[in-house]
Amino acid sequence: VIHARTGYFALPPEAVAAGLAPFELALLKTISDGKLSEDVKYRAGTVLLQPKKDVTSVAILLEVPLHELQVTTTPTTMDVHCTLAALIKDSSGALVHKITSDRSLKVTAEQHNMGNLLDKTVLQLPPGKYTLDSAVSDLGNMKIGAQHAEFTVPTMVPGVGISGLMPIR
Repeated sequence: VIHARTGYFALPPEAVAAGLAPFELALLKTISDGKLSEDVKYRAGTVLLQPKKDVTSVAILLEVPLHELQVTTTPTTMDVHCTLAALIKDSSGALVHKITSDRSLKVTAEQHNMGNLLDKTVLQLPPGKYTLDSAVSDLGNMKIGAQHAEFTVPTMVPGVGISGLMPIR
């Protein structure tokens, strides 16, 4: 007889040895299935920052509007809880980098209505074509959104360079 809390999920030993956390499984499965979804609306993208001779700094950005997440209220707080994952692969399909995060936030009503959760990871990538597959899960209502994007890190050319341009609200 095994007694466990509701929602407990034990990982197989090989998954633990590979460094996987329980929250990653659903997100990585969604990404590997290749099925795009807007059940949780968010934005994912890249910004080229500093081109150098052999590599370029690339910011991987995932932005989740807090109003898209279900809020759990207590008498004193409002909480939102989401998990996110992103896989960056090169043109051969080889995994270059994995990003995962489990985020639980206490928010005010104004933050929930107007705020955004922004996750930023900066990588050094050589010139080439890449894909960004991402997923965000709202643990309040167990919905998952998934996106696929492609981007190119150009070869550095002599002279003045420019980082990526990004429109801000």
